[in-house]
Amino acid sequence: MSEVLLPIPPETPEYTRHNRRESASKVKQQALALRQEVFVLWFILKDRRTPWYSRAVAASAVGYIFSPIQLIPSFIPFVGLMDDVAVLSAGMALVRCLTIEAVLQDARARAQEVLQTGAENIKPSVVRTMTIVIAAIWLAATIAAALFLYRR
Repeated sequence: MSEVLLPIPPETPEYTRHNRRESASKVKQQALALRQEVFVLWFILKDRRTPWYSRAVAASAVGYIFSPIQLIPSFIPFVGLMDDVAVLSAGMALVRCLTIEAVLQDARARAQEVLQTGAENIKPSVVRTMTIVIAAIWLAATIAAALFLYRR
């Protein structure tokens, strides 16, 4: 009769300590990579050499992440952040295809520098600007819907 090999039970101290440290380290690395991608998009958006269509994609991705109005609110534990990751990943993939390589490399270098020095804080200005832009878009959509329904 063959033996069934079972994994080490979760109660074992070696198992929990080792895996918790390892998974915490992976999560921390992924969070830093995500933060760096936001900075890369931000610097691509600010660079004058970036084509308008690439800026539009970068602005949409950064705007969605910092927007106070989202499809799935970020305060929902897991799902709320997954939509941010999905939008950022899709936006970054599109921006990589649309942006000139020199601009992309410069943005990566600046993002790395900012992460190491902590020199630039983009959140307050972006949140303020994107709140106004998103509110204006929602207001325009509401007015357009009201006019459409009123004429009908």
